[in-house]
Amino acid sequence: MNDFKELWGKVLTRLQPTISKHHFITWFNKSCILNIEESVCKIGFPNMYAYNWVKDRYHIKILQALQEIDSNIKEISYEVDGALLNPDDNRGVNIKDFFLGGEKRSKQIIKSSNIFAPSSDGYGGCGVFDRTLNQKYQLKNFIPGKDNALVYSACTAVSNSPGGIYNPLFIFGGVGLGKTHLLHGTGIEILKNFPDKNIVYVTSEQFVNDIVNAIRSQKINHLKDKYRKADCLIVDDVQFFGKKEASQMEFFHTINDLYESNKQILLSSDRPPSELDNLDSRLKSRFAMGMVVEVVLPDFETRMAILQNRCAELGIVMPNDVLEPIAQYIETNIRELLGALNQLVGYIKFNNIKPSADVSMDIIKKFYARDLAIKTNYLRVQNVYQGSCQAPTQTLCVEQIIKAVSDFYKIRPEDLTGACRKKEIVIPRQISMYLIRVLLDYSFAKIGEDFNNRNHTTAMHAFEKIEHKLATNQKIAQELKAIKSMLGV
Repeated sequence: MNDFKELWGKVLTRLQPTISKHHFITWFNKSCILNIEESVCKIGFPNMYAYNWVKDRYHIKILQALQEIDSNIKEISYEVDGALLNPDDNRGVNIKDFFLGGEKRSKQIIKSSNIFAPSSDGYGGCGVFDRTLNQKYQLKNFIPGKDNALVYSACTAVSNSPGGIYNPLFIFGGVGLGKTHLLHGTGIEILKNFPDKNIVYVTSEQFVNDIVNAIRSQKINHLKDKYRKADCLIVDDVQFFGKKEASQMEFFHTINDLYESNKQILLSSDRPPSELDNLDSRLKSRFAMGMVVEVVLPDFETRMAILQNRCAELGIVMPNDVLEPIAQYIETNIRELLGALNQLVGYIKFNNIKPSADVSMDIIKKFYARDLAIKTNYLRVQNVYQGSCQAPTQTLCVEQIIKAVSDFYKIRPEDLTGACRKKEIVIPRQISMYLIRVLLDYSFAKIGEDFNNRNHTTAMHAFEKIEHKLATNQKIAQELKAIKSMLGV
């Protein structure tokens, strides 16, 4: 066994420089070589999440490292061995020990001179130039999963070849899904790969404020020069340019000048260019010229991986059964997912108790009642019994909900799901989306597809709109109750 442990230690020593510390701790902790038989090395992991992650992403690297040490090894097999989590089981390696006393990988420091520094000329207090890239938002710390593999690959490609075919790179998606993380991470990687590049990061609101202040102080040409000298311009939340015509015009000329000079442009928004109302058509056209890619809420397995990764960052060990309720019920965005984990960690430390699935559920019930209600109602409707609450005898579907709403408001189902924007259609359509989310637990992306391939943020907006109206509008609340009665729920 000691020979296996020594061999696995040598393999991990070779892998460590190629993997971020957080990922290294998260996925390889308590792993081991179980046995070597007939040139096949069997590697054990304490849970299915580590098993899947390592097998999918590091198989070739592990095999290469093994063969460098022992050329007789020809293949690798993997196995989940829950006993590795037992404190008395010393087969698995303690990854944290890897970083004690050993050589730590050098961290490349990004020179502050490569990110525009505060202006010293005193014009209008333009704030863009004191904005720096946040070092905690590294691309290597972003866990894409299968759902966000495309946007992650696009960011990686841009960081390796800024100003190339993905220019501009336009990232859109709902709140708290990682757009800002990807923007910062891509900018940081560009600077690592090209230390002499100048990066400007700014939100659209900051850009507008800078334009206003520069005009007021009669320094507009100075500000133009600063922006247009950037090798990479990163602008977050471009949807806020709406109705600001002067700022739109300046922004258009800025990105047009950068584009013609093969400078990289990175943009983010809560919706795709085609749905950015009150925005100049030339801007929307320019936004869509490069690559437009969506970041979405990851699936359950990836949410679990994100939670595991954050636990590793915090230096804590949290059993999977404790994290699973959070990953299952918090489906709004990553920000709330990690917020729930922070609530859990704080609650456990403050009350000096052991983590458990019951404690996780208590946190969800207390702070995330809406998420719990949506999921629970979905399970009830799908003929699942919860306590003494009996589900309806038939399973609902999208078509039934659309028909019920159409019948109630006396409108055609095709108008409800189609492109019609008449005022009398808007509220019924939003109610339909709300009910599909609550009763069927469909993702916002799937709901958008069912309504003429609308963007998922449209469905999310509809859900939030109706949820607000239920608390403030008695008429809407009564209408929704009547429709649910028609559906038998």
